[in-house]
Amino acid sequence: MILFRIFFAQHHAPKWDRTGATRESETEIFVRRVPHTADNATLKAAYADCGAKSASLFLAKWGPAHRGYGVVTFSNKEDVMKALSSEKKIGDQVLHSRIGTEPIE
Repeated sequence: MILFRIFFAQHHAPKWDRTGATRESETEIFVRRVPHTADNATLKAAYADCGAKSASLFLAKWGPAHRGYGVVTFSNKEDVMKALSSEKKIGDQVLHSRIGTEPIE
């Protein structure tokens, strides 16, 4: 009975107990509305004039396509602010970006 209570308490905790706290990242932005024809290199190229170091799109569970959003990493906070203040496009699609978050350890 005690083991059941321990198991139940660990696996059925409220959702807010299971999620970690986050803070704003100083070197990453979250980008959404990425066209499905784009890849990591295309996303990085869209932010190349702002000093993008890397870009990665989140892959879908059902195949090789991505989910339409990803993360772009920069060297410093000034490059992040430059990227957020300018409108970026891939093809005709306008990208929406905001400051990314990272877990607090």
